[in-house]
Amino acid sequence: ARGGGGGGEAGHGGKRRIVAGLRDRSLWPIPGLILGVSAGLQVSVNARVPDLLAVPAWRRVVSYEPGLEQVDFGTLLSALDWLIIGGESGGRARRFDLTWAQRLSEACQRERVAYFFKQAGRRPFIGGAELPRLEDSHGGDLDELRRGIAALDSLDPWEPVLRREYPSLQLEAA
Repeated sequence: ARGGGGGGEAGHGGKRRIVAGLRDRSLWPIPGLILGVSAGLQVSVNARVPDLLAVPAWRRVVSYEPGLEQVDFGTLLSALDWLIIGGESGGRARRFDLTWAQRLSEACQRERVAYFFKQAGRRPFIGGAELPRLEDSHGGDLDELRRGIAALDSLDPWEPVLRREYPSLQLEAA
């Protein structure tokens, strides 16, 4: 191993080839390169998602975490490959309304965008009603979350909101 890099692609020569490849825009989108942004407020969606879409990428993801208000991706949603949803965790967590996730879940289904419900956060609500306190402070235990929802509402309309999908990670043949 030369240069302490361990040889192969990890050596200095390999690093130079990788950096050169990143600079050569004709090689973009680079297979396997997933780019993403976090956007939990409408102002963040409006500012960050167009920038994300301007960069060539193999897959694009937006993490709507922590979701702090209802957001509308509009026509930008159809250009995404994956939307990850989550409420805020921690002792000072702000409320996360599951109806926000419900609207995004429905939009992702319409646009055929993979939708991943990560967590409801520390303070999940349905409309104006707070769910019973969850043992999982992140709200990521879906069985526990289902029980909390069932204490307030029928679980049936919420089941699609709690799904966890992944985008296709199949590399296209060159």
